Amino acid sequence: MSQKNVRIETDSMGAVEVAADRYWGAQTERSRTNFPIGVARFRFPRSIIRALAPEFLNRLKIVHFRPLSRSSAGRIVDQELERIAARYRDLHGIDLSLTSAAREALVEQGFSEEYGARHLVAQVERTCNVEVGLRLHTGAGGELSAEGRSLLTRIREARRNERAIDEDAIRSAVARETRLHRGVTRVRIDCSAGAFEYLVETD
Repeated sequence: MSQKNVRIETDSMGAVEVAADRYWGAQTERSRTNFPIGVARFRFPRSIIRALAPEFLNRLKIVHFRPLSRSSAGRIVDQELERIAARYRDLHGIDLSLTSAAREALVEQGFSEEYGARHLVAQVERTCNVEVGLRLHTGAGGELSAEGRSLLTRIREARRNERAIDEDAIRSAVARETRLHRGVTRVRIDCSAGAFEYLVETD
């Protein structure tokens, strides 16, 4: 990987290069490199065996994970949506839902055999929580402020894998910049021609 496409993450073992458009750190990258998913007859690298004490190695048990399937991806979308929707329902009295087209688009855009559930969960978080929050938390006159529009642009670029973002920092920025738009009772997320649409209903 060229330097412009990676960032440097560190842990107790030192520095490691991670692709700039991915959301994990050094330990996950080491796991991906040294312990590939879906390899039926995986063996520990000799360098690791030499470095670890026999007493420790004897306690290890290898668990083989199968690559993420599309049917599992659909269940993950449903589970994550319910978690997010429950928060909107309990905190704000807002019903959040997906159309079948939006659900299929989330599975399609978030599905990755290589990167598994984490990539899909991040996609659901951006689409169903952060972007919804930007629409419900508005500036004066019910319009997004310049900062709100900037946040929306950054999120859309991240969705297209054009930039890496810190999900927690984005959520904090939304909370600082905006306030909840009152009177909203329901938000329905649809998808048309690959673009998500947010249908907001009010009293």
